[in-house]
Amino acid sequence: MPSRNPIPAHLRREEVTIEPTEDVTGWKKIGADITEELEYPPGELYVKRYVRPKYARPEGDGVVVGTLPTRPIAFSRFPESQGMSFDFLGFEFRWEDSRNGKKIVKLRTSRKKFRRSLQTFTEWSRENRSTPIRKLLVNLNRKLRGYYNYFGVIGNYERLQKFFRQAMRILKKWLNRRSQRRSFDWKTFRAQPIVAPKYI
Repeated sequence: MPSRNPIPAHLRREEVTIEPTEDVTGWKKIGADITEELEYPPGELYVKRYVRPKYARPEGDGVVVGTLPTRPIAFSRFPESQGMSFDFLGFEFRWEDSRNGKKIVKLRTSRKKFRRSLQTFTEWSRENRSTPIRKLLVNLNRKLRGYYNYFGVIGNYERLQKFFRQAMRILKKWLNRRSQRRSFDWKTFRAQPIVAPKYI
C-alpha cells in the first residue's frame, strides 16, 4: 500500500487518549502508539490524534495497548485507490475493469481464509480417512456444497477451482495412508461422484 504524505504540522490537533480495556494499575508505561487522521467539520480542517499508551505486563509477559476505533478506509474507483484491496468476511474486495472497461468491485476468497480452509480440510481428511468411502463421499460433498454456497460468487471461480484441486490432493493423500497399499490413484479418485466447483 502506498505511504501517505505527512499531515501538515500547522493544522490544529485534537488528541484522544485510548487506554487499554485491561486494568493496568501499577504497570509500567513504555510508550504509546500514535495515529493521526484528517477531520473536516464544516468550515475547518483539523487533525484527530489518537494516543494509545503502551504498558508492559508484569514479569515481562507481553505488552498491552488500547484498540483503535473503527475508521473508514480509502477505497474508491479513482486512480489513488488502484491496487488497493481489503479483506472482509473471508473475501478480498478489489477494483478491476469489467468487460466494457468500467471499474467494478470484484470479490475473491482472501488468502488468509483460503489457507485456513485448507488447514481445516486437512484436519478433516486426517480424522475421516478410515470412514467407509460411501459415507465419506456424502460428508465430503456436503462440505464442498457449503463452501461453494458461501464463496461461489462471480469473479471467484479461479479460487474455487484452486481450493477444489488442492483439497482433492489432500484427501487422496490421507486415503492412501489407510494402509500400506495405495488404494487410490488419480483415475480412480476422479471417477468418484464428487461435487465440482460452481458459483451463483
